[in-house]
Amino acid sequence: MEWFPLRSSVVSVSARGLIGGGVTTVGWDDYAYIQEPSPRTGRCIRRRTATTGTTRRTSSSSRRVNVSLRVARGVAMVGGVGYRVIGWANGWEDQLQGLTGTFAIRIGGK
Repeated sequence: MEWFPLRSSVVSVSARGLIGGGVTTVGWDDYAYIQEPSPRTGRCIRRRTATTGTTRRTSSSSRRVNVSLRVARGVAMVGGVGYRVIGWANGWEDQLQGLTGTFAIRIGGK
């Protein structure tokens, strides 16, 4: 949903809200090298192991304020700032939320 408290042919300000859900993979690739004796020669060999992230179902909500400034006929610069909140990520919520920023050059339209 989007609301335009100010809308003119040169500048516009809007506030957006988003509610959604989806699936994300949280975690990281972590490689460790383990030295262990070879069964045949008895010499030490290095073996690489890895741990990876896990997949979680999530819900999210986002709020953002955008400002659009027309710089020429059919061309506008758009910037925005917002905050996204992720829920139901099994302990990863605080690492999947935060401040967001956007910048775009819009071509076309009025």
